[in-house]
Amino acid sequence: MQYKESIRKEITPARLRALLKLVSREYYTKDELESLLQPTSLNKAGSSEFRMVYKFAMDTELIVEEENKYIKLNIDKDIVFDEYKFKKKIIEILLGNQEGLFYKMTSWALKQDKEIIKFDKIGDLVNNMRKNNIAVKDEDILSWRFWFKYLGYGYNLQDEYIIPNPFKRVGDLIDNELEFKNKDRITIREFTDELVSKAPEFKDSIEGNNLSYPLSVALRVLDKEEKIELIYARDTRDIWHLYNMEHQGLNDISHMKIRG
Repeated sequence: MQYKESIRKEITPARLRALLKLVSREYYTKDELESLLQPTSLNKAGSSEFRMVYKFAMDTELIVEEENKYIKLNIDKDIVFDEYKFKKKIIEILLGNQEGLFYKMTSWALKQDKEIIKFDKIGDLVNNMRKNNIAVKDEDILSWRFWFKYLGYGYNLQDEYIIPNPFKRVGDLIDNELEFKNKDRITIREFTDELVSKAPEFKDSIEGNNLSYPLSVALRVLDKEEKIELIYARDTRDIWHLYNMEHQGLNDISHMKIRG
């Protein structure tokens, strides 16, 4: 089930996965899950974290309550214990609707230029997103940044600002989802078309034959790690442009090769 609303900051990847793992192992009631995951003796202020995580899991149909009040896992058990499958499921939920807040925030971050790394306060992100008609609040940033990092889109430093570098997300897509006829010589147009078809959050990261700063950084990292090889073929007319950065030997590309 797709989720269009803001995610509360209490809903972190670790808390959500802990809940799902516990539900997958045995039948518990909601109260039993709460006592196991958030014992009263360790939580004098109440159990708001558990309630928020539990509500999110119910709202997104990751778990369901049966007639006997026991909570049941509503997805394949493999999804809970395989991190890639878990991330893929969460991406389907959070980015499956392009009108959803998480999709809009992530898509915005992925199309930015290098100036985004200067946004060192939550307020900077909020103000700039609002200029792009994204109705976001400080609270939304607090939760989004955790998932942005966990799902492979970048990093958040000092708990405030983010550095978009989706090399993990792009790498996961190359390994598991993107399909090409010849992995030894893929045109960048073939790559971007396939990327956007499988991960539309990158759609606005591509403008004509120009790739955004975050997407360019991701490809350069994957090239450096020898996961892919970026190629510039002089005899082709379809030249693509990485975000121009100093001390980078390759700014124009035409093809790539998938290694391994």
